[in-house]
Amino acid sequence: MAWHKLRTNPKLVLKTKQILKPHLSKGLELSFVDFANFVNSLATGAYLEEETVSAPEVSIDWDMVEAQIEAVFTESEQELAFLLLRNLDQYGFLGTPVGDLASAAGADTKQLEGIRLRIAREVEPYGLCSTTSDELKSILKDLGLPVRSVPIETEPMPGRPKVPDFVVRLEGEELKYALNEKYENLVANAKGVARMVAEYRADLIDRVAEMITSKCRNWFISGIPVFLTLDEAARNLGVSKSTASRLVRGKYFEFGGRIWPLSMFLGRSVKGIPQLEVLMAIRDVTEEDSSLTDDEIAQLLRIRKGWRFSRRTINKYRNILKKGLTES
Repeated sequence: MAWHKLRTNPKLVLKTKQILKPHLSKGLELSFVDFANFVNSLATGAYLEEETVSAPEVSIDWDMVEAQIEAVFTESEQELAFLLLRNLDQYGFLGTPVGDLASAAGADTKQLEGIRLRIAREVEPYGLCSTTSDELKSILKDLGLPVRSVPIETEPMPGRPKVPDFVVRLEGEELKYALNEKYENLVANAKGVARMVAEYRADLIDRVAEMITSKCRNWFISGIPVFLTLDEAARNLGVSKSTASRLVRGKYFEFGGRIWPLSMFLGRSVKGIPQLEVLMAIRDVTEEDSSLTDDEIAQLLRIRKGWRFSRRTINKYRNILKKGLTES
């Protein structure tokens, strides 16, 4: 795959865009496999059916895992904790020896191993970062929990394969990205309406990839959670919020040998503020003084951050935070 950006230039005049709008919108909503078929159907009039496959559906809320990491570990320990999380396989086992990770990160092996064991015993779902099934079972038995064979339970779900729209690679301190090479083929081989639809989506995906690698750099470099809303994405891309939402839904990128959902960077917001950022701010305030009332927390957030939340809103998100940190 060539590591360069696919430059496209749709040059769609307003009238033409209005005529094409239904096709352009549908082209944004589809997963990559379905999008490629859609472009082919516009060009040939025949929709190419792809063989369905079983793709594991992961039942884990990574936002809550990250929230627990920030609650359990000190700021200096969090970087190492996120390093471990980035090296988990799809089932939640640590796929790289701790010694190798420590050497690559310039960290103390004993400290990293201690953090790994704490994640396995103190962060839900318990057993994350286990190295073997036997260790997982031993940890769960010690905690008095039902034994399972993998840290992250998955359920085979029929569906199309998760094909990334773009790939991100970290070379030293430099992030590079490339669109799925099939975009170039689709644009080059299509004509008329099909070509315009392919160019329109390729251009927006290219800009999304550029935005993510720029604004979410801390996640790629050190695994630090990044707060970004659909409103911000829409402003950066120069599109409506609904267009940004369609563009993100069901799209994936590849990084570090894994397939990640693009939606992980673009979550729900509370009055324009990322929900996870609100949760973390409430957590920080209550850690300072657990006796604070909802009204007092609302006042503190207004003074410190300029956020204007009602007592009822604070109470709602305190309960969400409490549930996320105490229940599976």
